[in-house]
Amino acid sequence: MARESKFVQRSSQLGGFTFLCLLAFNSDALAFESLNDLTIKLELDHDICIKKQSLNERFNQRAVSFLTAALAELFSKQLAGGRATLISCDQFERILIKDSVCFQIDQSLSTYYPGSGGSGSAASIRIQFEYDLVSGSIVDLSLNAFNDQDATNSTLTIDVVKEGDLVIRDLAYMHLSALRGILQNLGDFLCRLQANKNGNMSKIHKHLFVWEILVDGVDSCCHDIHSVHLS
Repeated sequence: MARESKFVQRSSQLGGFTFLCLLAFNSDALAFESLNDLTIKLELDHDICIKKQSLNERFNQRAVSFLTAALAELFSKQLAGGRATLISCDQFERILIKDSVCFQIDQSLSTYYPGSGGSGSAASIRIQFEYDLVSGSIVDLSLNAFNDQDATNSTLTIDVVKEGDLVIRDLAYMHLSALRGILQNLGDFLCRLQANKNGNMSKIHKHLFVWEILVDGVDSCCHDIHSVHLS
């Protein structure tokens, strides 16, 4: 994986696994540790002697690609190991669920990841995560600025949706232009309807489905409950 992302291109003391351990399993105080602290940890824990300038050079786009791929692989294995099997799912090729999480980071990164202002940090990030319940695969795992709102993301990622997909998202993603895009791509969607949007629902016709997941988390059934008109 490290070679596929070109993080590792030749023999090196600092391989992909060690780099991942250094950042992901090091400590809860990673954000406050300096390059010098990390080089000391590499020497003490992995018997690797590396200058802090050399370590700094490893933090590049290839490192981002490698860590993203590694995280996606870990997520896939973790979720696949514990996910329930959806039975009688012939109606859909994929069932896509998506959500985001936000948290503050050091304000020195505000140029790249501006926050919302106020009393908190000037820098915040938003991680978008989309998962296919049928195949157990990750569709999207991306790092964005806090100001890249869910509604904007939903319109920018319409191309992900294709015929045979059921898209399940909360209202933050369900901008009307996004719903139109899902239907244009011959996908289906399931979301809660905003009470104040009833007056605008007139032109787009699509069937909604409700999934009844049984208590044991294994069996499920799908019922066509009614059709609606959306603008």
